[in-house]
Amino acid sequence: MVYGSCNFGKRAHKDLLKAVVAAPISFFDTTPLGRILNRFSQDISECDIGVGFTFMTFANQCSDLLTGIGMMAYSTNGTVLLLVAPLGVIFYFVQAHYRRTNLELKRINSIANSPVNTSVTTILSGLSSIRAYGVQQTFSEKYAHAVEAESVSFLLQKYCNTWLSTRIACFGACSTFFIFCLTTATTTFIPTGQMAVALVKSFDMCVSCFNLDTHNNQ
Repeated sequence: MVYGSCNFGKRAHKDLLKAVVAAPISFFDTTPLGRILNRFSQDISECDIGVGFTFMTFANQCSDLLTGIGMMAYSTNGTVLLLVAPLGVIFYFVQAHYRRTNLELKRINSIANSPVNTSVTTILSGLSSIRAYGVQQTFSEKYAHAVEAESVSFLLQKYCNTWLSTRIACFGACSTFFIFCLTTATTTFIPTGQMAVALVKSFDMCVSCFNLDTHNNQ
């Protein structure tokens, strides 16, 4: 998996470098330098590290989720599946809305990160001229605005994750309440030990659902 991820990163870097070198002069006149640097740094880093890590996390969370549902079904004699089915349908629409929003926020964050790289490159390359003309304050304010815009987009992504975790917590509360009512109404239907296992796995299932969605959208 790691070998395949590294090969994918090398191939992506080679194709990207070939495309940039073969690009016409008009491409460099219209494309900010920070955006090009962002493609060679952050995007290639995601190919080298993020792809393999995301795949491993996806496999682990899927196995944990399926194991949790199976143990909950066994502990409640299959009754909990009556709740898992409608919650699964609702979760599908929730995560679909989350994925569309998160994708747009990641695009905005990538665009907002480009001026930061451009400002750093410009300041470092023209530091002597900036000091000679005494415009340090102007470039400092420009860099601060770029960092602030990038921070806002990053916080929006965190708010989106909080939105998802709140909905998943509601799903966990519904499953816990269902198991509790089932156990209270039928004291002999589910033994105490199996009820405890079902309650624990209901919380673990919520964590697995959240991790599965967030890591799969990195």
